[in-house]
Amino acid sequence: ARVYDYKSEKDCDRHVQIFKKCIRSVRDVSPTHGFAALKVTALGNPELLERMSTVIVEVKNLFSKFDRKGTGLICREDFIHCYEK
Repeated sequence: ARVYDYKSEKDCDRHVQIFKKCIRSVRDVSPTHGFAALKVTALGNPELLERMSTVIVEVKNLFSKFDRKGTGLICREDFIHCYEK
């Protein structure tokens, strides 16, 4: 994977403003079918983004284990059952 240099929070904040402007421009041109692609590595430190991505995947996996009925909900009993394992 390609690694990008992280320069500063100031650069990331500037990129956020550019992204917002792009999204608004797409909305203004095509309010119902617009599409904007954003490169999230421009929003922050790539190492932090990678770690956060790993956290999200692991939390999703843990939730799936606790959601024994596959309903997308975890009741107290499911939580206790899985926690005590």
